[in-house]
Amino acid sequence: MPEPWLRGALSAALEVAFPDGEEFELSLAVTGDEAVRGLNRDYRGLDEVTDVLSFSPVHSGQWEGEAPHFPEGLEHHDPDQLEPGTHYIEDGEEPDFVYPPGETSQLGDVIISFPQARRQAAQRKQPLDLEMALLIVHGVLHLAGNDHIEAAEAATMQSKEQAALKMIPRLEIGDSITESTSFSTSPSSKTSASPTAHLDGSTQPRTLSK
Repeated sequence: MPEPWLRGALSAALEVAFPDGEEFELSLAVTGDEAVRGLNRDYRGLDEVTDVLSFSPVHSGQWEGEAPHFPEGLEHHDPDQLEPGTHYIEDGEEPDFVYPPGETSQLGDVIISFPQARRQAAQRKQPLDLEMALLIVHGVLHLAGNDHIEAAEAATMQSKEQAALKMIPRLEIGDSITESTSFSTSPSSKTSASPTAHLDGSTQPRTLSK
């Protein structure tokens, strides 16, 4: 898909997600079924294609990974009993990552299966660009900590989705669009590892909190 349009969709999502103008860097990958299926299998335990996955370094969702703790009873942290190259954390320690001074915070990654988006657009009888815009916005909102497990959360998230979609221009696109687009973005304006985003083929968005 045209990179300027993708960047515009990301900027709209970020403006709605962060109205105070915080700056972040994030990456968007538009890829194929197998790549998304592999990530869905590895990080959610579901060996199936889904439409969008969001990986946030901050907001865990239901599929939060965790750093391994020192083995129980290993009083002196004997290196012979530890996995080489693995960072272990002490009991009660909260793992954290500190960015260098002046470094823009990393919001996370949004990964979309283009073939699945095309199928869902056909099922919903809606334009493909609208489906793609919804998946981008949905993924970014999850990176910002939004969810829809509870009814009130779902209503808030859908309201933000609609607000962002109104800001994204329509795009005349067809089946000639390639499915391999990947880039990182650091929005120039102020508006701008656990997977958490998913939409299915139903009328309303649904998240499995990956």
